[in-house]
Amino acid sequence: MKDIYFKNDSPFDNEYKPLYDRDFNFIMSLFLFRHTTPNFARMFPEVEAYLSLTLKAIGDPNMKQQLRNLSPADLKNYEAISVGGNLVEVLGFNLLKKKSGASVSQSAFAIKCSKTIATQPLVLPIESGNKYSDLQYTVGTWGNINVAPYKIEENDLSKRKLPFEGSTYPYLTISDFMEDILVRVPYTLNTECYFNGNIDTDKETCAYLLPLTPRFFDYFTVEDLMGEMANGEKMFEMELVAGGSVKTVLRIPINGDNRTDYIEYSRIYYNGRKPNVTEKVNDGGIVEFSFTGFIMPLIRFTNSEQAIYDVSCVSGVSSKYDFTFYSQSNKISLTSKSCRNEDKQGGNFKAETYHIEYSNFDFIRISDRNGNSGLIVPIFKEQKSIDTFEFAIDLGTSNTHVEYRKSGENSKVFSLSKEDKQHCEIFLQRKDDMGNAIDLILEKQLIEKDFLPDEIGTEDFRFPTRTVLSYAKTTDWTNVIEPFALVNIPFTYDKRRELPYNNFKYNIKWGSGEDDVIDSYVRCLMLIIRNKVLLNNGDLQKTKITWFYPISMAPKRLKRLQATWDNAFKKYFGDGTTYRMTESSAPIQYFFKRYATATNLINIDIGGGTTDIAFSNNKEIDFVTSFRFASNVLFENSFSDLDDNNGIVDYYKNEILKLLEDKRLSELISIFNSSCNSKPSNMASFLFGLKDNTIVKKAKVNDKKVDFNYILQEDEKFKIVFILFYTAIIYHIAQIVKAKRLDVPRHISFSGNGSKVIRIITPDAKLLAKYTKLVFESILNKPYGKELEILGMEKDYNPKESTCKGGIVGEGKNDVEDIIVFKSDCSGFVTPSDTYDCVTDEYKGATIHAVKDFFNFTLKEMNEKFNFDKNFGVDYNSLKIASYVSNNDLDTYLEKGIAQRKEESESTDTIEETFFFYPIKGVLHAISQEIYQSLINE
Repeated sequence: MKDIYFKNDSPFDNEYKPLYDRDFNFIMSLFLFRHTTPNFARMFPEVEAYLSLTLKAIGDPNMKQQLRNLSPADLKNYEAISVGGNLVEVLGFNLLKKKSGASVSQSAFAIKCSKTIATQPLVLPIESGNKYSDLQYTVGTWGNINVAPYKIEENDLSKRKLPFEGSTYPYLTISDFMEDILVRVPYTLNTECYFNGNIDTDKETCAYLLPLTPRFFDYFTVEDLMGEMANGEKMFEMELVAGGSVKTVLRIPINGDNRTDYIEYSRIYYNGRKPNVTEKVNDGGIVEFSFTGFIMPLIRFTNSEQAIYDVSCVSGVSSKYDFTFYSQSNKISLTSKSCRNEDKQGGNFKAETYHIEYSNFDFIRISDRNGNSGLIVPIFKEQKSIDTFEFAIDLGTSNTHVEYRKSGENSKVFSLSKEDKQHCEIFLQRKDDMGNAIDLILEKQLIEKDFLPDEIGTEDFRFPTRTVLSYAKTTDWTNVIEPFALVNIPFTYDKRRELPYNNFKYNIKWGSGEDDVIDSYVRCLMLIIRNKVLLNNGDLQKTKITWFYPISMAPKRLKRLQATWDNAFKKYFGDGTTYRMTESSAPIQYFFKRYATATNLINIDIGGGTTDIAFSNNKEIDFVTSFRFASNVLFENSFSDLDDNNGIVDYYKNEILKLLEDKRLSELISIFNSSCNSKPSNMASFLFGLKDNTIVKKAKVNDKKVDFNYILQEDEKFKIVFILFYTAIIYHIAQIVKAKRLDVPRHISFSGNGSKVIRIITPDAKLLAKYTKLVFESILNKPYGKELEILGMEKDYNPKESTCKGGIVGEGKNDVEDIIVFKSDCSGFVTPSDTYDCVTDEYKGATIHAVKDFFNFTLKEMNEKFNFDKNFGVDYNSLKIASYVSNNDLDTYLEKGIAQRKEESESTDTIEETFFFYPIKGVLHAISQEIYQSLINE
């Protein structure tokens, strides 16, 4: 009985209270009994007199008026008292009590929440005193000595019994809203993007997860949590107190009265202590989690069906943290969860990535293996579908480039700045006065390598980027592979040391039997683009995507590639399809726009794997051709994946490695020695990129010592290989011009990343134009008759931009070109009847003869007319080697080239590219090897 109170009165004690000082509902029940009992004054004169005195003693005029106004109609709010099934009566008249339901529903402690709920639980105070004493509880006021327990074992609210009253009715106390434990994290919270609990601290060395339970969100929203009460007080706040402890305050709105409209809960979490929270004790404890992570993108979707999130937890490999996602107070289902370093294959950290689709979420509950939990509440940016964007994607053999245009603006290279950073990190890296990072160093590196760098378009990380897919060694390709889970586009490739649990896929564009790889690469690209649109208030469904392909691509592979792009577009942008253009036509659209005089123009788009050529007149494309003879043939054996040798790369790579070792650039040495760069074309790409690497720049290394392009420009020993490469392309074009009886071009433009190798011959565009004119004149047997201008050879020009910019200004024109294939025996053009199964030995022999004619034309006739050594700088011994090697094994190279092509074509397919370049590929590799051997044998 000692825990039962009616207002401030405990029944059955020795302290008697006059009726006017008792609970008003009790007073009302007696006055209603008096009013509804016939002849009450005659039957109970003493009680009548006492009630009259009580009415006079009550000082509150409102109470007096309520008592005077009682009528039989008020019986609806009261019921007879029953004990053990027996009614309590006096002389046959039932004594009354306030109906329990009516009492609770009118309680001032009923929660006042922003959500619609079936039953309003009471929110009861945990502190005594006068603050809540006059608030109506159930059948009386709360009083100044009542306190609710801090913690209740019964988790089912419907089974709880109201304290000091005994009725079964839902009620809430502090531990329904607050955790026993406060989680501290030793990093600086990103307060622009995540709610800090209104903690006021100058310390940036640590942050705290919010010690709130999911039950709080049964009644309130995230906006409520971050908001204020009517009097301006914050709903939730935290405060650092003595000894590293933290005090939290939570204010829960109630019906209240005109003075009090919320219950204030407070708990101190003590540093260095375990929690001690019971019915009577309210001492919280502090534990420490060590992790970071991010949300990508930090957008709240207008239509949750469009939602796609990737959320990652980065922690030590032995740590165990679980992320649970909630929409309001409901757990949401994950699409997948993955970890690249789950088997602890190397490195000190791991990233566990959660993939969520078709649902927004409001907060994340983070738990450790001991059940300790805290919340992260993101501050989402609302989706706004205002602007229209279009993107052009040049997915090349070696490099990928992306340009975009916002409606009403000019196109520009795809970039990510601090303003539209895609992955919003939970904690920020701290730096010293010199700008050097002092924490989260390895975690930050992992995020850069396995996901995205903070910015794209500055320093080392930019487009064009290598066409490489990074993936976990444990990846099971039979499963659905989500972007940025086990795979990503590694912008750090060849620029930063690899992580030991990753592998890389190359030759994505042409890889045979690896459709899953190009699917993953395209989806990674499309997800980055999607997030760019979202973060810049773009309309997903109005986004336009244009991509490019070489016309030499086999039809069945092109069909598969089209499906890959369209499927990705449907997933990330909605119904619709992508646009495609040939790699030959897109750049020429750009040059038409950029150069007013560029009317009669031939564009040569040199990639890593293919070269595409467009012939135009009067700013209209007449026809195009394409072949797999591009920059990679200079740095690899085109006919053997097992041959890791290349004379050009092998001769210079060790010299550059020694420089890196002398400068103690361990990160770059590690990249140099990685298994990825055992392939010579990969090593060449690494060497070409060194001069722009910030690690090299910070070490103040002489640019010319690591500028591979400059080194090869100055080289005379291997220059003949590059001259033969360039001349073969121009020779082929001149043969087409002759066969078609075309006018010679006023301009020749270069696009594609592979065209950078042309500058190795000479950076002088006028000198190169002079040589090019001479090739045309020698084949056409007549003077050129006009000026020839070479476009796209400027020093800082990005040759891949012209393709993407052309895709945007050309408005994605599809497949309008007349595609031609010049026969490899130089006898004319391929017709539909010229199929692979029609290739005869005679035709092969004629092809070999045409290739021999080319080598004789270049190495003898053109050298006599133009003097390679005088104009370009060519070593005499190298020229001799080229002349000798160019006659060897031509038939073998031709057979290997045809066999490779047949692997992805049907025998009844029309021949889709000339065989002319197949023997030349093999010869160029053999020449560079012979020159290399001659040099090391000196």
